Amino acid sequence: MDLSIGKLADVIGGQLCLGSLPPLGGADEPIAGRVATACSQACPGDVVFAGAGDGSRRSLPQLPDEAFARGALGVVAERHVEPWAGRFSMVVPDTRAALWELATWSRQLFEGTVIVAAGDKPNLLAGAVDDLLRPRFRGACGQAQPPESVSVPLSLLELANDLDYGIVPWQPVDDELAPQLAQLCAPDVAVLLPSHRRPGPTEAETMCVAAAHTELLAALPGEGYAVLDERLERIWATTGTATVPTLCVGVGRHCRVRTLRSATHPDALAVVVDGVRLRCTVPAGPRAPYLLAACAVARMSGFSLTDLEAALGEQLPPGEASGDTRAAA
Repeated sequence: MDLSIGKLADVIGGQLCLGSLPPLGGADEPIAGRVATACSQACPGDVVFAGAGDGSRRSLPQLPDEAFARGALGVVAERHVEPWAGRFSMVVPDTRAALWELATWSRQLFEGTVIVAAGDKPNLLAGAVDDLLRPRFRGACGQAQPPESVSVPLSLLELANDLDYGIVPWQPVDDELAPQLAQLCAPDVAVLLPSHRRPGPTEAETMCVAAAHTELLAALPGEGYAVLDERLERIWATTGTATVPTLCVGVGRHCRVRTLRSATHPDALAVVVDGVRLRCTVPAGPRAPYLLAACAVARMSGFSLTDLEAALGEQLPPGEASGDTRAAA
């Protein structure tokens, strides 16, 4: 974040209190660290939004002195906190609402591409996309962890204007939050996969994921696009939900990115992109859907077939590169 103490106060409407010995730059002191949501998580230079990450909002005692002892530059709280020398504190009515205000500001300033990876195991999906894009572009990748009302805003706070993209992993849990979180993300790209878990998800989990997917598709701009597993594509095609360009991934011949059983590697899958089989394979197994979705994002980001082969080759363990020749498939 390109943010000063004073600017933070302006963005979240906080009542600022500087230590008896203020930070060197006073209210103009830049915030070099990150945002944390628990005093026990603070690192040097961080700003802690005390209590914003608690499940019940009051389930754990917040100890601002612990945050300052761990090197935090400031603490945002719902009551007055006396700051240590060289530090600051800030009072807001609601720390979680203030966190959302800051995330909204961060998203509005970001000029790169925001990619939201939503569904089952979003961290694996986001990581696969990040692994393929990072050698060519500068980006940031957040982490999904409960509660989603905190992890999604924290991921948006990783965005900086010197980055080309930011990836927001989202594990939907509360379907009532889906509209607000989708609007908060304002995604340019949505990567949506169903659950691959065995046994499958509960009905409630399925409904939460479906709500998030629906809201993300609705939030995409006209120039945006969605990457959909072929099972989801069939659902959205029948409901008419998807009104933006979609790229289908899976095993069907209609998929832009799909897999075939490799003739030379029984434990590997050949990858077909835009009807052309690549000169590499991916391991058959639970990671395959995530790698296919990552290939689709990379392809839409300007990767040639040769670029994809090189990128996928870097993802494979030694000895799994295929000798399959590139051919129409």
